[in-house]
Amino acid sequence: MENRDIILGLKAGDNDAYKVLYDQHYSALCLYAYKVTGNSYTARSVVNDVIFSIWKNRSEVQIQNLRSYLLTAVRNRCFNSLMAEKRRGYIHAELPEDNSFQNEEMSYDKESTPMDYLLAKELDTKILRSIDKMPQQTREIFLLSRYADLKYHEIADRLAISVDVVKYHIKQALFRLREDLQDYFFKKK
Repeated sequence: MENRDIILGLKAGDNDAYKVLYDQHYSALCLYAYKVTGNSYTARSVVNDVIFSIWKNRSEVQIQNLRSYLLTAVRNRCFNSLMAEKRRGYIHAELPEDNSFQNEEMSYDKESTPMDYLLAKELDTKILRSIDKMPQQTREIFLLSRYADLKYHEIADRLAISVDVVKYHIKQALFRLREDLQDYFFKKK
């Protein structure tokens, strides 16, 4: 089956086209994802996510060159995955060993469930999408502040802008995140 036929079959909801897509591209995409991430489990997860996403969104997906589309989608998901892992690493590094941050309103269950994993993964994806939608300078300043852990004056010096401009962009980024992630906040009554 040619790539053009696979694309048309996917849009038509043809299960055979999905199977051919999987059979023809899965191994090569996993190898590519492994080279990017260095982790075979992450590589397989990323490729499965990409292929499933194509099937799930088959009516809206606009694909001209299937191979190029797949490689780009896998690369982007790999980078998102690596960024999320890095972010989780920063979070774990900041938590005190004795769990003194806990209080009566917040409990920490050491055994996470598959649902916890899925919800965390969904939230990570939504956060990354929200950050990706930000204007370039806002995104850059926000990432330097939150993920590179730079102070406002350090960001201002690095980007040759004023601290007030940094504050403005951080405020805009936080506003965007609150808007995009409002379903994840507890609503006050």
